[in-house]
Amino acid sequence: MSAGSLSYPVSVDSIPPDGRHIRIEASETERRNIAESLGIPEVTTLSADLRVSRGAGGAIHVSGTVEANVVQADVVTLNPVSQIVSEPVDLTLLPAESLKKARRRAPVAADPTDVEGPEYYQNGRIDLGAIVTEHLALGLDPYPRAPDTEFSGHIEDKGGDRDSPFAALARLKPREEK
Repeated sequence: MSAGSLSYPVSVDSIPPDGRHIRIEASETERRNIAESLGIPEVTTLSADLRVSRGAGGAIHVSGTVEANVVQADVVTLNPVSQIVSEPVDLTLLPAESLKKARRRAPVAADPTDVEGPEYYQNGRIDLGAIVTEHLALGLDPYPRAPDTEFSGHIEDKGGDRDSPFAALARLKPREEK
């Protein structure tokens, strides 16, 4: 991440067996840099309440909530729209060494519901700031609109007046005689 982005490194060895609660609040400089990296006008507030705990095989489980107030541009008018983001975090990270071990083993059928696969950490450290930033990005509205925004002048395609492209192609195909 760029200088001033949200970074909150945690040593895996510093996590007690019963886990640890961590609260993160982004500074003004961090929020400004995050807004720039996400392509939005402003991140007004950004905080996270996280529970970090250890699991079997060096796994680290991170759960909690990322909350933010952001300003995005309305997709119709480009006027600023304030929004509240509340994104849950439920993530398990494995040591990068386990990836190397898994590659040496025989291939195993993948879980079809796990589309992203596991996440990994390296050198005994995880960056909770990167996790917070990622979950903020996931929680942003991809098409923000102000409540009273109308899309005037928009012409809907009625579709009934002309053929579909496939119907036009079907007319070009020579017909077989019976």
